Amino acid sequence: METPGAGLALAVRALADLNPGRWLVDAPLGDGRRGLASSDLVAILLLAMAEVAPDADGAPIDPVVAALAGCPGHLRPIDLFAAWATEPPTRRVAILERAQTAALALTRGRPAHPVHAATAPPPVPALEATRLAEFVLAHLASGLEGFEASSASYVRRSFLDREGAFARLPGELVVAIAPRPLDLVLRRAGQFEPLPHRPWRANEVLTLRGLGVEGQRR
Repeated sequence: METPGAGLALAVRALADLNPGRWLVDAPLGDGRRGLASSDLVAILLLAMAEVAPDADGAPIDPVVAALAGCPGHLRPIDLFAAWATEPPTRRVAILERAQTAALALTRGRPAHPVHAATAPPPVPALEATRLAEFVLAHLASGLEGFEASSASYVRRSFLDREGAFARLPGELVVAIAPRPLDLVLRRAGQFEPLPHRPWRANEVLTLRGLGVEGQRR
């Protein structure tokens, strides 16, 4: 299936490293509510990385976002961002703090785009989601030689913003992405290696391929 958001698959390894599900577990609701599912939070982060408007209430989310996150494909961006907004403010603050802690721990000792303190998060839930996505993009950048200190917008524009196609096979999700000039940097960083485990979808391998000549040979 063709998709304009195939490049988002390049952020999944960083998401798997950070494991957003742990942010939810470590920030208990305290009132017996179930709260967000890990797959929904992953979808929210992918949408924020793609700069999808939180009030986009028309078409469902890009099918590749649903496939990468493992969430229902009928969900609309407005549904997911509304789910984040209904989390108690204190819990959203706790999730931001845990996300920052995880990002800093993984990038320690390496240059990285500065991660702003989460102690005073913006009051707008959509901006909170954007900040969470910036933590993920900062971690992704920290592993790219020569681009460790790149801003979130640069990483998004130079690496993630590309179309492609995907297919779901038994036990495997294959995403083929359009080539970009900096793909060699991604390959050197191991971004095109199969990802055997995603914490929110443990039984499905993620395989990335390049479109074009290489994609046609496969």
